[in-house]
Amino acid sequence: MEPYSRLRQRFLKSISLYLWLAFFTVPIFAQVNNFPKDYQLYPRNLSTNKGIVNISGTLKKTSGYSAVRLKVYRDNLLLTTTNLNISYNKKGNANYSFNSEIVAELANYTFSLFGVRSGIETLIKTAGNVVAGDAYIIQGQSNAVANLRVSTTFEDNADDPSNSPNRGFVRVYGSGSATSSYTKAWFIGNGNVWFDVDGNTGQWGMRLGSNIAGSRNIPVAIFNGASPGEAISYFIRNDANPGDANTNYGRLLNRIREAGLKNNIRGLIWYQGESDVLGFLNAVQTTTQQYKAAFSGLISDWKADFPGLSKFFMFQIRYGCGMSNADNCLKIQEAQRQLDKESNEIVTISAANTTQIFDGGVLNYCHFRFVDGYKKIGDWVTPLILRDLYNVTSAPPSIESPEPVSASFSIVGADGVASQVRLALKDQSSLFTISGDISPMFRLDGGNYTISSVAVSGNNVLVNFSRAPGTTTNPASISYRGHDIGPAPVLTNSNGLALVNFEYIPISQGVTGSSAKNIGSPMEEVARVSNSMITGVSTYPNPVTQTMVINYPTDKSGQLELKIFDLYGRELSSKKVHTISGQNQFRMDVSTLKQGVYILQMRKEMQVITRRFLVGTN
Repeated sequence: MEPYSRLRQRFLKSISLYLWLAFFTVPIFAQVNNFPKDYQLYPRNLSTNKGIVNISGTLKKTSGYSAVRLKVYRDNLLLTTTNLNISYNKKGNANYSFNSEIVAELANYTFSLFGVRSGIETLIKTAGNVVAGDAYIIQGQSNAVANLRVSTTFEDNADDPSNSPNRGFVRVYGSGSATSSYTKAWFIGNGNVWFDVDGNTGQWGMRLGSNIAGSRNIPVAIFNGASPGEAISYFIRNDANPGDANTNYGRLLNRIREAGLKNNIRGLIWYQGESDVLGFLNAVQTTTQQYKAAFSGLISDWKADFPGLSKFFMFQIRYGCGMSNADNCLKIQEAQRQLDKESNEIVTISAANTTQIFDGGVLNYCHFRFVDGYKKIGDWVTPLILRDLYNVTSAPPSIESPEPVSASFSIVGADGVASQVRLALKDQSSLFTISGDISPMFRLDGGNYTISSVAVSGNNVLVNFSRAPGTTTNPASISYRGHDIGPAPVLTNSNGLALVNFEYIPISQGVTGSSAKNIGSPMEEVARVSNSMITGVSTYPNPVTQTMVINYPTDKSGQLELKIFDLYGRELSSKKVHTISGQNQFRMDVSTLKQGVYILQMRKEMQVITRRFLVGTN
């Protein structure tokens, strides 16, 4: 008789073999090619508000199944049962396929596939918490990663129900791993984790996803591809191989392909630029034009690879993160402002009305808590997405950041010396408020000037200044820089959004009552604009290297004087041309000018028009 221990081992082996055979019986007889994963989000049809779930595979005759049966549950209640009778071919195989529609709503669906033999169901495969909805990309560097930066409390926990009540309907496939090592599965989003942890959304990404889900009753997938500390060049596509897994672009593209949402990305939100400013994160300053060119290239590539993508939301970075100075930061901020102004596909949002935390070391102040930081960022971009992608028209104009429309001299003495600039803001039907002293944030260009005070009057910001000794001209342009640490000093609208930062807004001339007069310097001419076709005046290319083309429409013929000045008001070139009624086109040679910013002045009788342009390198 065998010892007890040996009999026990034989028994356990028999049981193990039985369980192994039982476990693998289904895959041998039933092959599943397409089936949802747990927590998967399917793209919704924007017209029907439904997603299509395809389930298909192959059965072997040896399975004995005469039918396959699909049961669909909505929130654990049986919704539909679909039977498909099986007909095997001569090789003993049969294909099966189901297309099941689910509503894009805040409800979870479960799919269970059964084989039917002699009336008895055998479960082949099941998946739960399946939804249909919309998908978004978040991209950029660490403030797009936006992980938890402080100790976990409910108020700084982006995943807390009080902060993201619809978190269960924010879904993520994989993670933003820099090595393509993410888990090939779907997750409920996690707003607090680092970029390479499964389910990462970022804190403001979680807040945004929950906001959209709650507002539109639609689940949301977030693909956060951000990588900390990287310049814009890091995110560029390898055009020879867009899916190159050695690139950030390729990894994100591959992840979205695997998730089945490549053609269904609705919007992209961008927070990046700190690493393009000269300082600890970058040894070379990226210029305004270089940044614009790089981002414009990304837009073109994104639209090619994600054909459903139609709108881009960009946060204008804050000064900080080990940057050399605010003026260098302004080069990137100005690029982000111009990208908005030059494209109806891009909306730029100021991040200035936030509180930065102290990161320590060379970064100093760079990132944000959820409170007074990432929560605000998620809330600021939400109404813009609802307006532009969901046709929600009830939001006020103040959901956009305040922005400058024009600048002009509003106080000019009898001697031609100006002492106040009026910066007109875009009308938002909003009350603009200044907190603290923002005068140090303004810069007047073209000489040495002292700004004494800044006030707001309606839609106008009034900047009072005086010339410093040695400066004999009025300023040619005005710039607005940022600062770090807290939000104040800051100018905000009634929605809490801060004035965007800007550089080199040209200052045109104004009339201020009986004390004003025409100023002698050509750069300080008082403009009396009456031509209704003034909006058609344009120059190109910009930047220019050889010849600038000037389009000048006018309603009557006459002589037009064209002059170029530098930012110090010095005349560099001049020519006189004759205009005819209608559209005119003229050319000016700028090949002898050094790289930099210049002012083109066009004077016809008492009308003076100025345009700023950039001379680039050959």
